[in-house]
Amino acid sequence: MSKKKIALFSTIAIVLLVGVCAFLSPWAKKPFANLNSEEIVSIAVCATPPNETKLIEDKDTIREIIDVLKTVEIYQKGDYSDYSGQLVRFSLTMESGEIIEVGAYNPFIIIDGQAYKTKYKPCEKLNSLGNKLLRTGF
Repeated sequence: MSKKKIALFSTIAIVLLVGVCAFLSPWAKKPFANLNSEEIVSIAVCATPPNETKLIEDKDTIREIIDVLKTVEIYQKGDYSDYSGQLVRFSLTMESGEIIEVGAYNPFIIIDGQAYKTKYKPCEKLNSLGNKLLRTGF
């Protein structure tokens, strides 16, 4: 086999390997990628501070929150005890009665009490949306 063919096959193999690794990556996951807004009855939004809570039952607003949650990527588990700032918590009540707790506390997302490192922009967008809903309603 010629050196050009070996180089070509090697390059293709490396590209495929990198692609498969990126697709199956255990480092970045979207835990809410398959969340369906139609399965959610209501979402309670709470910000601390200032310790305000609003219950959201409007389907369009629920869909907006879920669309942002779907963009959240989590990485390794983390500890946010050394951080200070505002926590915006979303309590999703499912049709089944299950409640999923999600907290935006940049650079962490807290899911049912477990913190995970996350990307800044989706977490900030979730935090901003929660504050907007508390400030202006929906």
